[in-house]
Amino acid sequence: MSPGSRPAPPEPDTLAPAPAGGAAPPEPDTGGIGVGRVLAGRYRVVGRVGAGGMATIFKAVDAAMERDVAVKVIHAHLADDPALRERFRTEARHAAALSHPSIVNVFDQGVADLPYIVMELVDGPSLREVLLDRGRLSPAEALAVVEPVCAALARAHAAGVIHRDIKPENVLISPEGVPKVADFGIARAVAATSHTATGTLIGSVHYMAPELVDGRDATPASDQYAVGVLLYELLTGRKPLPADTPMAVALRHAREAVPPPSRAVGGVPKALDRVVARATALKPGRRFPDMGALATALWAAVPGGARPVVAAGPDGRERTLVLPVAAQATMSEASAADLDRRQRPAGGDRPAARPMPASRPG
Repeated sequence: MSPGSRPAPPEPDTLAPAPAGGAAPPEPDTGGIGVGRVLAGRYRVVGRVGAGGMATIFKAVDAAMERDVAVKVIHAHLADDPALRERFRTEARHAAALSHPSIVNVFDQGVADLPYIVMELVDGPSLREVLLDRGRLSPAEALAVVEPVCAALARAHAAGVIHRDIKPENVLISPEGVPKVADFGIARAVAATSHTATGTLIGSVHYMAPELVDGRDATPASDQYAVGVLLYELLTGRKPLPADTPMAVALRHAREAVPPPSRAVGGVPKALDRVVARATALKPGRRFPDMGALATALWAAVPGGARPVVAAGPDGRERTLVLPVAAQATMSEASAADLDRRQRPAGGDRPAARPMPASRPG
């Protein structure tokens, strides 16, 4: 959740046990980390941004670099496990090594009662907030969001990093209109510990690949499945396989095919139905071979037209920005070059291309 924006309505999304008697869950224990606390002698916490199933996010000021940052503090009940603490540190290091315009940068990590990571502060809405305001996106808008997500995941997968928790809450839109994937490695760190075995926390069930429901390891194909579900939700404004409980949702994803988005709403090309169907195939081997192939199929399914990008306006409300033709070409080439580079052997000398920021309508 971005600073100053309203939270999404609560919805059961994990396999964590519900509070007894239907009571509201208690506020997460952040181990004394809060407004006014200074971490590592340089990160002064100035506000609370929000909380999720695994961590609480604070806004802080980095005195050394004179910039605002986000500090994510792992919840105390998870950090009790020494194995999780170590896995979290490892995953944070891996995430910090990733560099891509559509990946939220990880700057630092530490322990102050509880483990925390220091990240780039993206002062814009999450895709969840965009969907709450917009309902759903057009095919062109969905492409403008999902293509950079594919490029970000291609970079991560080439580095051996699997996200494991792709969902609208973890895709943020910068003020310049650039989608950015957040939270690399956090769900993976939790899943690698005993918490997974006891069913305390497994993941966001609406985007969980069938193989994860069945207890198998996450792979790049698992991230692709989540992107396919994300694409369905962007196009339709709804989740594909709803049920009354998180466990029932997970079982549906393990056994049922994601329906065609065109069955839920009009105006979705049949070619996009086919992209969603393949990306969310029940068997990983039947999905696209990699994120680059998925991105290529997306481009073929939504030909022509301007590429709108959803972003935050100065008043905090979302705006649809239409990129100039030159910017469209630059972003297309940047994503294509990055996806191609991630799939070529190391040693290539092509420089990394950068997407041109969208200009706000005047």
